[in-house]
Amino acid sequence: MRSLACIALVLVFVFAYSMWSLATPHSEQEAWRAVEKGQSVSTLSGILPESATKFCYARSSVGLGGRFKAFAVDGSPNELIEFARAEFAAHWDAPKTRVTESTTSPFSSDQISFLEEAYAVDLEWLRASVGRKGTIFRAANGEVSHMPTIFVDPSGLLYFVMTD
Repeated sequence: MRSLACIALVLVFVFAYSMWSLATPHSEQEAWRAVEKGQSVSTLSGILPESATKFCYARSSVGLGGRFKAFAVDGSPNELIEFARAEFAAHWDAPKTRVTESTTSPFSSDQISFLEEAYAVDLEWLRASVGRKGTIFRAANGEVSHMPTIFVDPSGLLYFVMTD
């Protein structure tokens, strides 16, 4: 009887640990850092624009399906526009892209705070995009789950955010 109670206690512990693990974000992030030629990067295309000199990112997973990926890169505005197109082309669904020029950033302070809390990441670098005017790249079909939202600031910064 005692061994049965021990087995039950172990099973309860394993179940509780599994539930805790599913609800705890597992994140990885890196603040702005200099870009080195040929380095591996956390982008969909696996590359950065030639003119890039700095890059930062955050990624996280929560539970069975909550994934988050964000990054920012600097570069010449024309190269960043082409890079945004390349990121959509590298997406596993290769979605058609809707481009909106001369519009306000799609990222708000409230949304960034929500993402920071939900995915346990620090997105202070993304806050620089709030209220800025630039070019937005989104999936043409309006889907947001599993699809990137990319904002290119004409001052030479690209911001990428994708959740599911």
